[in-house]
Amino acid sequence: MQELRKDYILDKWVIISKVRGKRPRQFQEQKNTLKAKDCVFCPGNEDKTPTETYRVEEKGKWIIRCFPNKFPAVGQEFFPVKKKGFFSVKPAYGFHEVIVDAKEHKKQLHEKDVEHFYKVIDVWCDRINYYQKKKEIKSVILFKNHLKDAGTSLVHSHCQLVAYNEKTKNIRDKTKAIMSYKRKHLKCPYCDIIKKEKKLNERVAFENKSFVAICPFASFYAHEVMILSKRCVKSILDLNEIEKKDLAKILKKILFKLGKNNVPYNLEVNNGLKGKPFHFHISVTPREFKLAGFEIGTGTIINPIAPEDAKRWYKSR
Repeated sequence: MQELRKDYILDKWVIISKVRGKRPRQFQEQKNTLKAKDCVFCPGNEDKTPTETYRVEEKGKWIIRCFPNKFPAVGQEFFPVKKKGFFSVKPAYGFHEVIVDAKEHKKQLHEKDVEHFYKVIDVWCDRINYYQKKKEIKSVILFKNHLKDAGTSLVHSHCQLVAYNEKTKNIRDKTKAIMSYKRKHLKCPYCDIIKKEKKLNERVAFENKSFVAICPFASFYAHEVMILSKRCVKSILDLNEIEKKDLAKILKKILFKLGKNNVPYNLEVNNGLKGKPFHFHISVTPREFKLAGFEIGTGTIINPIAPEDAKRWYKSR
């Protein structure tokens, strides 16, 4: 069956086509052929990265380490906004940081224990809090690319943070939709989504006391997951210690399932804008299938794995 499904609150549609999922495919492992002595992210090579900004240690040695990206997407230079007809230019000002979330050269984040996940989440909170206080910064985006097809250039496990002078379109669109729903229904749409999805129990992959992981009704990508806080908080910075530990547990389950099957993915932490309503969530977007002519030409995604089937995949051993 082929269906056009609309996103919960955004004006975005996706084609769910199980027939496309019958095409031949396989998960291919990206092998780590670089030796530890040559990897700039490995212990012992700290002098090969920009000056360290933050670290977490155990027994006198670092287990998580942060430093500026050597090839940043944004910079610290300002220049006047330029606009002439169709052509508009303004400075891409900000900070781009690398977070090495596992010290071992051949051990990915999903192979670490829940306690380590909790420590990584604590680092995420520290770095987001640090950068969002800086002048001119309007958005702080924290993300993880896993494997080549998800955009990573170095195999050693790491996350990235970009803080810059622009409100991201995804967050602006979600904020606008949340505000519209609240004006009409006087409540948060994501809170309603959690209640209705839990009642249906067709797309809930995992759940614990503080979080629920849902394969969205109109998933744009195969095996896509949205991790939603049950408590209606605006940002990861609003989580208490119990909630952060619950987030670590549910995130571990999802990334372990993807990791052991060699599925490339992108992870993004979604926080709200200052002074605007929001509902904190983390998006995990597997990248098993590449966009082709139809998707690029029309702007409409074809997802060959129904979210109901994705839920069953996550729950299977």
